[in-house]
Amino acid sequence: MKKHIITVAALLASVSSLSAQGLYNIAPDYTAKESLPIKWTAGASIGVDDNFSPLSSPDDSVTFVNLFVGASLASVTPRTAWDAYFTVGARAYFDAPSNASDDFVPQVKLDFNIAHEVNERLRLVSNNYIAYESEPDFENGFASDNQIGDYLQYSVTNAVGYRWSERLGTYSGFGLNGLIYDSEFDANNRQTFSLFHNFRYNLTQRTVLTTGYRYNNTNASGSAADASSHFLSVGAEHRLSANSLVTGKIGAQIRRIDGGDSESRPFVEGAIRTKVNERLSLRGFFKYTLEEYGTSVSRFTTYDSNSALRIGFSGDYKASRRLALNAGVHYIDTSFEDGRSLIGGPGPADSDQNLFNLTLGFSYNFSKGVFFTGTYNWTTSDADAALNRSDYTRNRASLGVRVNF
Repeated sequence: MKKHIITVAALLASVSSLSAQGLYNIAPDYTAKESLPIKWTAGASIGVDDNFSPLSSPDDSVTFVNLFVGASLASVTPRTAWDAYFTVGARAYFDAPSNASDDFVPQVKLDFNIAHEVNERLRLVSNNYIAYESEPDFENGFASDNQIGDYLQYSVTNAVGYRWSERLGTYSGFGLNGLIYDSEFDANNRQTFSLFHNFRYNLTQRTVLTTGYRYNNTNASGSAADASSHFLSVGAEHRLSANSLVTGKIGAQIRRIDGGDSESRPFVEGAIRTKVNERLSLRGFFKYTLEEYGTSVSRFTTYDSNSALRIGFSGDYKASRRLALNAGVHYIDTSFEDGRSLIGGPGPADSDQNLFNLTLGFSYNFSKGVFFTGTYNWTTSDADAALNRSDYTRNRASLGVRVNF
């Protein structure tokens, strides 16, 4: 029975890792382990941003207020487990420059996941996520900077898992994910449809070997061309302990631009999630691949190739019964190549962009269900002039109160 549970958990991991809810979920949390009644949370914070619109010059410093309310719920039965999370809020900026982005931005997130065990061999899994936000979240795996505007992100992944034997299982399914920016930046809109099929072999109770195929078809707005990619991969997942999982994958990406040439590149991705002890939890990810984001330079110029390296680490530490600390670092190195002009003549020169982001935060529980919170976010970006993006440094800090009930 124990072996069967580990097999099912490992199979679930393969589907959860396909969700666009963050690169950390390459080594994901599994479906809810126990039923939980609805829990509410609400909060308010005030903060300062010393470079509200990095595309403008000089730097624009603004203050802001953020309000939100959210709810979470989970249900677990012998055959079906599902969980849902919803939050809605808004951020209002004061003294924002007239040429900058909107000074009032609604923020909405909805996350719903369900797994149903039809019988001992067959499982159905669905992961669904939608969010409207004002800033790219670097762990989501599409942003290369935060100079562009508000966006709607959505992701739907549905899969069928079948356990052919005690050791061998497969997962097959499809996904749809996309980005829709406000009209000022809609050249960056992208929608990707994917099909995938994965084989998983339980080498031991702790180690799973994987091999798979994925097909992506991306519809791009702006000057960028539509593209399709084939991914072939092999990898492994190893459970270091009951609270620690490490996973890695390496393979080849064969990509074709509509009206252009095909190219092949290696891709690598991996992640780790571990609970070191009762106080400290750590997680990290590494990914290198060809991406479809940010390739529209202007109305008539584009890049056909964007290779991106993404590295992230974050941790949570419970310093005392009341005080919790968190920190994270993200590094993104993007290389834009094969520039071309849609109206003839030379295209933009090859360009690079490097971004480093640091976040720090704390939460202090000063009474039952009431927390005093604070965050600090520092970003620095270095981009070539051909990208039509400016070098910048940005600091954001906020203090607030959160109530759980």
